[in-house]
Amino acid sequence: MKKYLFLFLVVASVGLTSCSKDDEFGSSILGKWYVYSSELNGKIVKGEYGECGKDYTEFKKGGELESVTYNESDDCKKIVRKGTYSATGEELKVQIGNGETEKCKYSISGDVMTLTIEKVVVNTEVKGKITLKKVIITQNKQCLIEIQ
Repeated sequence: MKKYLFLFLVVASVGLTSCSKDDEFGSSILGKWYVYSSELNGKIVKGEYGECGKDYTEFKKGGELESVTYNESDDCKKIVRKGTYSATGEELKVQIGNGETEKCKYSISGDVMTLTIEKVVVNTEVKGKITLKKVIITQNKQCLIEIQ
């Protein structure tokens, strides 16, 4: 399951700054997305991050992406994996490196992306949703919009 979560996002920022809800942002998939919460096979988990910061995925123009994680057991070493993605209708396809292409349904509303997952991983059925939040850049600050 950790591999699956890794393929679908999250990242690194030591501190978070709150922003006004008046900030304008698009509903585009482009940008950095952090895992906010997940519900996989009935288990709900809030995004928790250690001392290294948040893992994230950045969707870039041209179908390129970077998945960034921090290895806490190796002095917070930053690990960057490059890949590709395509988003058509409600389907998101992601491929990291030379790995297999992962597919899921997705939707975006404001700064929230929801991934709906149904697949089999090592003979175990995985069903659930992963909720991601977009990092909004305003006035040279990175802000994470909080959902009320």
